[in-house]
Amino acid sequence: MAETTHLDSAYFTPVRGFLDLPNSMVLDGARAALVGVPFDMGVARVRVGSRLGPGAIREHSEILDLFDPMQPKLDIREALGLIDCGDVVVWPGEREKSWEAIETAFGQITGAGTVPVSFGGDGSVSFPQARAVAKRHDGLVLLHFDAHTDAYPPPEQGAHTTGTTFTYAAAQGVFDTERSFHIGARGPVSTPSVFEHTRSLGYRLIPDGEMRARGFDEVIAEVKSVIGGQPVYLCWDMDFYDPSCAPAVCNPTWGGISAREGFEIIRALEGLNIVAVDINTVSPPHDANGMTAMLAGQTALECLYVLARTIGGSAD
Repeated sequence: MAETTHLDSAYFTPVRGFLDLPNSMVLDGARAALVGVPFDMGVARVRVGSRLGPGAIREHSEILDLFDPMQPKLDIREALGLIDCGDVVVWPGEREKSWEAIETAFGQITGAGTVPVSFGGDGSVSFPQARAVAKRHDGLVLLHFDAHTDAYPPPEQGAHTTGTTFTYAAAQGVFDTERSFHIGARGPVSTPSVFEHTRSLGYRLIPDGEMRARGFDEVIAEVKSVIGGQPVYLCWDMDFYDPSCAPAVCNPTWGGISAREGFEIIRALEGLNIVAVDINTVSPPHDANGMTAMLAGQTALECLYVLARTIGGSAD
């Protein structure tokens, strides 16, 4: 009899599941698993509160319905064996200890061949998550949709913030940067040469203005051509959306995409070899009637549809 794959309960806290999914520590048959990362120590000078994001996203997922009317027979629960693992156990104020726990927890999920679909937390938690995923998937590439590149020079030696996440990831060889993309950067920045710094790390950068001038279809076609079949870490910062539809983020920046445009972009990613989905920076203390949390939940649902059609298959 095959051995059952259990997560170590020391690293996970049970919670009410996204879409009322049951909590589970058993990964057998799970092709995708939801997991919360309630940590926001990386926010240096802007709004704090995204440690509450995972709970808010799950709470407001009660409003969401499960099925895509264009594919009513596609049930993501069945196609993906979808489970909710709860939240990673972290310690507020203790970055190194928390990041070690996050990396270990995600290593358990990816080690079982399961795709983690995570709710942050601020953008700094992407670093330990991606490190764990890279250990499982050689040639991992980053596909990052964000108003900021998060590839800034560290403000001081060894300093970690949300803005340095992908600087350190590049330095440690977490990603194949030559085939990795930062898409949608816009607005005023604290460091005038941040775009140059991002590109100096090897990343491909398509700022918001270029994305709109070329059009979504052309940009996604380039992404697919460059990435091919390599494993993809899909990182979706909620400030990629305009604050008019996602006000409760760590660093709101005007001029972003609409909710409809965001869903169109996600749907166009179908066919990529997505091995992790990272949705972050929902900050409930700054939300209006839970609209950002609900939008994050719908964003996750759109990603799950893509995963189900790509790796889970769909019913005819």
